[in-house]
Amino acid sequence: MRTYLISMAVVKDYSIIDENVEDKVLKTSIYEAQEQYLEPILGTTLYEKLLADTENGVLHSDYQDLIVNHVWDFLIPAVQYKLTLNLIYRYTNKSIVKDNNEISTSISLQELNVRRQELEQSMKYHQQKLILHLQNNTAKYPEYEEVSDEGLGASTITQPINFYADDDANMYNPSISMAQISQSLKNE
Repeated sequence: MRTYLISMAVVKDYSIIDENVEDKVLKTSIYEAQEQYLEPILGTTLYEKLLADTENGVLHSDYQDLIVNHVWDFLIPAVQYKLTLNLIYRYTNKSIVKDNNEISTSISLQELNVRRQELEQSMKYHQQKLILHLQNNTAKYPEYEEVSDEGLGASTITQPINFYADDDANMYNPSISMAQISQSLKNE
């Protein structure tokens, strides 16, 4: 059984994800975002502690604060990032198909790339904040500094990690800076 650090309801409440998104697709995207993007930031030791304590209902207030005030902020755009492709393609018995909605108009590849860039920038911003919070609070989260024999060590770099896969490299635009995004958010 999988443990989720964020609920589908929270993701939908704090993002632009529509209520009609299938639970199966959303759960898959949450799990993938946690495992592929969050675990490398937290390190396996802290990540597994959060999962175990969440599953067992024994989450200490410091760890609850970490999840609600920092992990969620990172996971919300990360889940949306995963959904950008998970919503489009579906595996069937005979092939991989691209879904097409009869009521709505699908976005172009260029529009999809822009959306993915925006989500990636949001992930990087919240990644930096999460790492700085962990580095400044190692007494609260001692697992952050522990290295697992079989898992990943925590990210200690404050420079953002690129989240795109090698085949998505053409979607990334390094000319979009954090300052530009911060300024555009202030203007909204």
